[in-house]
Amino acid sequence: KHWKIICDHYYNTPILEGATYFIDPPYQCSAGKLYEYSEIDYNFLRKWCLSLPGDIIVCENNEANWMDFKKITEYSNGVKNKHISKNRPVESMFYRQVNL
Repeated sequence: KHWKIICDHYYNTPILEGATYFIDPPYQCSAGKLYEYSEIDYNFLRKWCLSLPGDIIVCENNEANWMDFKKITEYSNGVKNKHISKNRPVESMFYRQVNL
């Protein structure tokens, strides 16, 4: 397959029929404030995501409420790994498939 990765502000992304869009903004919760660019208008981003003509995958955490996110991972407090904090947010995503 041909892949094109664009790392830019979402409103600069070209809109292409048949594309799959992977959107991974800073978290809406306090963890998102750790990113350099964390001032996000999530209501506008939601409208933009839903206006895209192709499949969309939007990543977030379980505290987000700007789309209908579904929990996809969970971290146990029993995990012993210095790279995984026991307070790490639960990952969630929104998925819409239109390209069959």
